[in-house]
Amino acid sequence: MALLTSGYLSLAGNTAGRSVAKELNLGTAGVHTPTISLGQTNVRALAQRTSGSVAASHLRGKSSTLWNVSIAGSFTRTVTLIKSTTIIPVKGYVRASTGITSGGTTSDTTVDFLSGATLDNLSSEQFVTTKIYFTVLGTYPNSGFNTMTINGKVFSRTTTTSDSNSVYDWGIPSHENTTSLTGGSITRWMWSHFHLDSDYMVPGPFNQNGSANTVVFN
Repeated sequence: MALLTSGYLSLAGNTAGRSVAKELNLGTAGVHTPTISLGQTNVRALAQRTSGSVAASHLRGKSSTLWNVSIAGSFTRTVTLIKSTTIIPVKGYVRASTGITSGGTTSDTTVDFLSGATLDNLSSEQFVTTKIYFTVLGTYPNSGFNTMTINGKVFSRTTTTSDSNSVYDWGIPSHENTTSLTGGSITRWMWSHFHLDSDYMVPGPFNQNGSANTVVFN
């Protein structure tokens, strides 16, 4: 939500609408207490002040949210490996004409921060590793957003994120411009989940029962 237009504002803290750090999604999810100052780059960007001092009045009513969408779905797809077939669980949304098994629903297919690009895939799948995909139609550079947050779990566009108990890491995200299975160009960001125990597959951040998920891009 946007910072409130009246009442107090704080740089750090966890109160939605009051905390600048929470609005910028800084620090650890739920514990937004990083070192933060009014003059730092991302605070200036939020305040829309490229020069001069930054005051609370410049931050009121401002929002760092680039795009938020509700994603729901739980389905499977089948792949053939040599002579055997494998059922892969998928959670989230896959557009009907991507060339792979589609499913799920989305509240919005137009990605605001990528000039209205069409959402192609926003899902996770469990096969060897757990992978999360964010894919749009068209060719775009590795920019436009800093973080993607799924049900409170933050994924950075450029750096590795870790679980709080350090049992597993989400691998450094990859970005590529490629061709979809049905032809045409797509841009894909992918995060891979690695676990210390290869026999244990940790689910992704999407609800496993297929219910709605809140996804926010900042």
